[in-house]
Amino acid sequence: MIPLEEKFDQNDVVANPTLKSSNIEIEPVNITRTKSSNIEIEPVNITRTSESKLVNISRLLSSDIKEQYVKILSKYTDVFS
Repeated sequence: MIPLEEKFDQNDVVANPTLKSSNIEIEPVNITRTKSSNIEIEPVNITRTSESKLVNISRLLSSDIKEQYVKILSKYTDVFS
């Protein structure tokens, strides 16, 4: 087994992203991740107990999609803090 530290850097980006397959070389595309302060999010409680666990979801989602997210997130509350 190869330790993941050898494959990924501290930002979870592939450490050596050049792929070689046969005689084809594929260069990686640089994607810059930025945190935007204008993202519209809302905290949602995913527990039904006295101890609340809040997760942030987009305010731009339709109510139906929000309900589906809350349902699946509530099912796996132990994964989210």
